[in-house]
Amino acid sequence: MYLSREKSGKRKIAGILFILLNVGVIAFTAYREFAAEEKIAIRLGRYWGMYLAMAVLCLVISYAAESGKYVLMMRALGGKGSFHDAFETVAVGKYYDSITPTGAGGQPFQVYYLLRRGYTSGASSAFPVIGFVSSQAAYIILALAAFLLRSRVEIEAFRYTAYAGLLCVSFFPCLLAAFTFMPGSTQKILFFFLRIGAKLRLVRNEDAEKERVLRILTGYREKFREISGKPVVVGGLLALSFIYRIGLCSIPFFVLRALGGNVSYFHIFATTLYINVSVSLIPTPGHSGAAEAAFYLIFSEIISDDVFWAMLFWRVLTYYAFIGIGALIIGRNAIERQTS
Repeated sequence: MYLSREKSGKRKIAGILFILLNVGVIAFTAYREFAAEEKIAIRLGRYWGMYLAMAVLCLVISYAAESGKYVLMMRALGGKGSFHDAFETVAVGKYYDSITPTGAGGQPFQVYYLLRRGYTSGASSAFPVIGFVSSQAAYIILALAAFLLRSRVEIEAFRYTAYAGLLCVSFFPCLLAAFTFMPGSTQKILFFFLRIGAKLRLVRNEDAEKERVLRILTGYREKFREISGKPVVVGGLLALSFIYRIGLCSIPFFVLRALGGNVSYFHIFATTLYINVSVSLIPTPGHSGAAEAAFYLIFSEIISDDVFWAMLFWRVLTYYAFIGIGALIIGRNAIERQTS
């Protein structure tokens, strides 16, 4: 009981600090934006309604593309699949990714959700991992293209943090690829790091963690090898992953245009990739604090007005919307379980 209370206390403290961090960063950017202004006002541009609608549409398209990936995997490997199940799987994953440090909390809940929907343990474990790997593959390719085609950003220091962030983003997909083709060697490397984690008391139960990691990776490897024999499925997963990433990275352009910014789509798209990859090094939930600060600092060098509102609208659509949609799905399912 004491341990559970201690853990609950730590979670409450972490939650309070997380909220304070968000409030602090938003307050700072608001002060910087409006310190010299007599009033806080939004200066909307021409056709602002259309541009904001396009920004929301980008979010809808991204959600639809990510859900489509799960439908594709479900029907290719699970023998069944519905857009309803796929959408709720995505919503649950995005919710927990958004509220846990490093953005890695969604997959266990997705596995649990899929198991409750009647999918096998192998498929339930593999779907989130394969979905993540395909999404990261598209992310890495787009980021590399942005780095090659746009060699600089307005704040030079972000170049180097972006390069470091890209290495971080590439680590897990490369590890899974290595396990697919060299399972024995990769398993030894993973167990070595788990042993170090146990000695540093970062891992509580080394044997249980080894079993859990090996079970997830083995299920992933089996399903990945099955999927790799279906080129149409692989192509579909990658295409939908590109649509998902392009949709999210297009939102800042439409938000800035709605606020009257005369900006180039490819310029803003590439800069957004720089921002996203740069803040991937920050382990706060949703990279909060760093994401808002980076957006404000970089885009204030591009446009002079209403950067605060652009940053706020962007975070609502690319972060808080995930929390809101996921919370609604989880809450509705909880009510349905209690009343059934």
